[in-house]
Amino acid sequence: GSGGSTTGFTSLTGNSIKHVVSGSQPGAPSLIRAQPVLTSISFPKLQDIDAAYAFSGLPLLTTLNLPLLATINGTPFPYSPGFSNLGSLQILELPSLKAIHCCGSIFNDMPALQTLSLPELEVIESGQNFMSGLPSLISLNLSKVTHIKNVGFSFMNMPLMSVINLGEGCVIEGVSAIFAAMGCASLTVTGLTKFSHANFIAAHGGTTPVKTTHISFPDLKEMVDYSSIGDH
Repeated sequence: GSGGSTTGFTSLTGNSIKHVVSGSQPGAPSLIRAQPVLTSISFPKLQDIDAAYAFSGLPLLTTLNLPLLATINGTPFPYSPGFSNLGSLQILELPSLKAIHCCGSIFNDMPALQTLSLPELEVIESGQNFMSGLPSLISLNLSKVTHIKNVGFSFMNMPLMSVINLGEGCVIEGVSAIFAAMGCASLTVTGLTKFSHANFIAAHGGTTPVKTTHISFPDLKEMVDYSSIGDH
């Protein structure tokens, strides 16, 4: 239209879709990407996503309904933003999600997101930048996460999250900079009992304006084969 107006879908519903499978190479098909006026997405029966760029570049999206989604299989970093560049989304709830694999940039660059609820999530493995660029996030539910494996730079640029509650007995294995450049002055991580084969565990600086000067792991009992607990 005239005057620089933008057209496209405003809502999208897939009532019968249970599985989504995409390619794993750069340039592979996306599930839903770069829809400038899309405000609502609902896949009420979707159980698993195996796709590059599942939900990305949707600046007006305010509703995302995925009540049965149980598994996300991404693609190697940096080609797999699962939920990325969603500028208007304030609440994201995935009540059935249990496992995330190959998780490069799964929750990334959502400036308005205030609540992220993953109450059944247990396993996060393989990837980079699991969760970053969430400057408004104040509520995060990871209460059943018991295993984080081979995930570098997992939590970044979340300045309002001074406490992260992981599942009781959580083990973090084979990571680099699990808590990096958070942007909060103080960070407490509960539930975590063991670091194993970790590179450096926390970074206080980076490019964030606020440096993390205090970090606490009140439930940590064991550290095995780690190179350092902190870096700049």
